[in-house]
Amino acid sequence: MIAQPPGLWSWDTCKGKVTSLKGRLGFPDKEELGFLKLTIDLRDGAVMDDLTGRQLKSVDTWSRHMVQTVYYVLSGYSEAEHVKPSGRLISSKQFRGARFGDLDNRRVRNRIIERFREDPEALVACVEKLGGGSVEFPYGDVAVRMGALPLVPVTIVYNSETEEFDADVRVFYDVSVQEFLDTERINFLTNLTVSRMATAFK
Repeated sequence: MIAQPPGLWSWDTCKGKVTSLKGRLGFPDKEELGFLKLTIDLRDGAVMDDLTGRQLKSVDTWSRHMVQTVYYVLSGYSEAEHVKPSGRLISSKQFRGARFGDLDNRRVRNRIIERFREDPEALVACVEKLGGGSVEFPYGDVAVRMGALPLVPVTIVYNSETEEFDADVRVFYDVSVQEFLDTERINFLTNLTVSRMATAFK
């Protein structure tokens, strides 16, 4: 389960910012926004899980947190200017201000390891369901990339367990991610991405 975003992130409070994304920042000029196989209806804020074919309703804690996270992340994204990805990758430890706080996404990385330890190659299939795929990377046994948001690619590199080393996962972002979201929202987007991978794995 992903953590609950701070404050009250409802459709009523976020509608203006979220609807402003229509035709902006990589989203098409339509009445729906789609990312990570989630579809947001701009007419009423309904969030559809395209992987399961079910609408996420605020009747249980998990669905409520998911919907609030979607609104929270998109509200922040809506305030950005259009910047093309640079192709230069960084980790969370390299974010601006990282040395002043613990920005390590170790918990997220451990979730990926736990999910895919028995079958790292399944990581590719899951990411393909989310619109991404495998990529070439200088190291690692499996490397994948997907668009967490239209202009925010995320790269995940999986190293399998060996006799000498435990399994390890690294998460990389294009350096431009800091132009689109603040650090807190990047963390929420990362958690949301991993949750969607878990759903695609089922």
